[in-house]
Amino acid sequence: MITIGVTFCDNDYQYYNRLIKQIKERVKLPYEIIVIDNTEGNKLGDKADFTFGYNAYQFAARYKIIKMSKGDYIWFIDGDDEIVELDYISPKADITIYAYTDANGKADPVEDKVYKKKLDTLDFLFCVSKGALWNKIIKKKCFDKIDDYVDNPLLKVVSMEDTFYNYLALKYAKKVETNHRVVYKHNPGLSSSRKMTNKGMETLLIGIEDIIKLFDKLGLDVRKSEVVYLAEYIPNAEDPAYILSLLMKIIPDKEYWFERYLQLYVIDERIKQVYQDKFGEVPKNKYIVHYPDGRDETIYEDYKINRAKKDYKDILNVLRAE
Repeated sequence: MITIGVTFCDNDYQYYNRLIKQIKERVKLPYEIIVIDNTEGNKLGDKADFTFGYNAYQFAARYKIIKMSKGDYIWFIDGDDEIVELDYISPKADITIYAYTDANGKADPVEDKVYKKKLDTLDFLFCVSKGALWNKIIKKKCFDKIDDYVDNPLLKVVSMEDTFYNYLALKYAKKVETNHRVVYKHNPGLSSSRKMTNKGMETLLIGIEDIIKLFDKLGLDVRKSEVVYLAEYIPNAEDPAYILSLLMKIIPDKEYWFERYLQLYVIDERIKQVYQDKFGEVPKNKYIVHYPDGRDETIYEDYKINRAKKDYKDILNVLRAE
């Protein structure tokens, strides 16, 4: 049996009826549903199986789902996403990874393949650590030792952390199967307004550092991929400049951050000082702004930054240093 663990937050609880209907109609295998109410004020009422009574973030909600699960497998789902169809799960794999579509219906293709941890180490690592959690169905036994890694009081301050759960799955799984079936439609952006506290990021980085050390031993550098993921929190962070300073500890690469300087500075002016403290300077070369309508605009020097700040909401891939 599959435990389908769904977390609803303040910005997606209104999709409850849609998602539950889709699960009932489109999941063809035995399942149970666990609904976690992560909203302020218990907006789901008695529809939820467990209520935090505050925004405890996905990390805590998924921990609760694991503890409540009676299934052999666990599938974590966000409340604002959609089910396409689930009619197959590998009986031999500890993790089954499926294809999925984005909000525009474009599929992320996945080929049918079996990864044996000892034989295909690098392929296995890329496969399991890539992406988020929602396109993976994981044997519950992979989470048996979760309490060896989790300090429960910190669950209240840690934000969504797919990497942590992917890490446990990677550590304890022996076989992974990828499958071409499209089971999931991911709707990014609806849940992107979660706030990241300073304490939350500090805690998050503990897990990231462990992952980096593990991958380093196996010859795979995941620093940049993890920082790209974590940098998504900067716009809504309690203190964007402080969060940036923490991420710079993971990647102390001047060139890497100089390419992202203006993108971050238009979010928060305090970030300029972080660059000054870290590198003794800020970049003042040429930048290109990429707009959604296909326009590119070249920006030079600091006086043009105010223009970029004003237009930030319309910028896609915001800025890239050349």
